[in-house]
Amino acid sequence: MQRLKIWIGGLLALTFAYIYFHSVLLNNPTDVSSKFELMKSDSDYMLGTGGHVVFRRDLNRGSVASITRNISADSWNSELFSGYRAALLARGWKVRQHTIDEKWEACKLGALVTLDTKPERFPALSVNTYAIRFEYSAGTISECGP
Repeated sequence: MQRLKIWIGGLLALTFAYIYFHSVLLNNPTDVSSKFELMKSDSDYMLGTGGHVVFRRDLNRGSVASITRNISADSWNSELFSGYRAALLARGWKVRQHTIDEKWEACKLGALVTLDTKPERFPALSVNTYAIRFEYSAGTISECGP
């Protein structure tokens, strides 16, 4: 009876290890650095059309890469937003059709870019900003495809 309990416990541990390995480790992207460079290049290209960046944050760590830029609402207008979209489309980003009204989203090679269409208060600077986020992770790969 004791051996049966040990055997069942070992089998459960192996099953858990297999599920963890299969669902977590195998689904984590391994090309994060190259996707970060791609997103950085496209972000710089897009921001070259204008807008005043008041906050920057880059993350290239492990299985996640993200780039965040907050644009001052004072420098934002419909022409700038159209220029941002046109720049991303010219670089191969494909619009996601099922997005919510407050955000514009597009995908490229498993990465997701989100542009806010309504300003939000940025508390650290006490200004209204439009956020722009590029992200590449296991979650964006499942949303956007590889």
